[in-house]
Amino acid sequence: MRLLTLHVRGRRGGPIAGALLGVASAGWVIAAYVPDAGMLVAVLAPLAAVSVIGFALGGDDPTLEGTTPQWWERWRAIELAVCAGFAVAAVAPTLLEADQHATAILRNLAGFGGLTALGATVLGARLAWVAPAASALLGGAVGPRGEHWLAPLAWPGLAGDSDSALTLAAALAVAGAGLYTWCGRLALSES
Repeated sequence: MRLLTLHVRGRRGGPIAGALLGVASAGWVIAAYVPDAGMLVAVLAPLAAVSVIGFALGGDDPTLEGTTPQWWERWRAIELAVCAGFAVAAVAPTLLEADQHATAILRNLAGFGGLTALGATVLGARLAWVAPAASALLGGAVGPRGEHWLAPLAWPGLAGDSDSALTLAAALAVAGAGLYTWCGRLALSES
């Protein structure tokens, strides 16, 4: 039990839980009180949740994982599952209020979560938010009616029933989770 407590403390569990509570509150308020904010909140609520979660994907000591004889792949897989649960909990109030966009919210949560895991692996936990934020900005810039060759960039803003957006988000989620689980040490190479 002490190891789990130390791991949660080393991954900034308390501040991240508080920030996720703020994300949940803000998402609910926007969905409830801003008219016609459905697709806006379908992108922003998952983006905010995974941006906060990204900080939990690396500790303060970059050499810790490389020097301890633990099964870090299992720890990282469990950590990703717990983080995914907290991210879903953070967007749950938004889901209840913007239920017509629930599929898009969950799809974006999965896709942005995968991008966050990829970002944590390549850029480190402190910059894990960059990849999903860039994807959301590109999606907004291209728009849902972008040129045919730019259409894959617009996946976060597409309707919830878009098969191509769902496929891309699922692929990002699987790739991000797999790479972070097996190569998480790269995420701790930040200074």
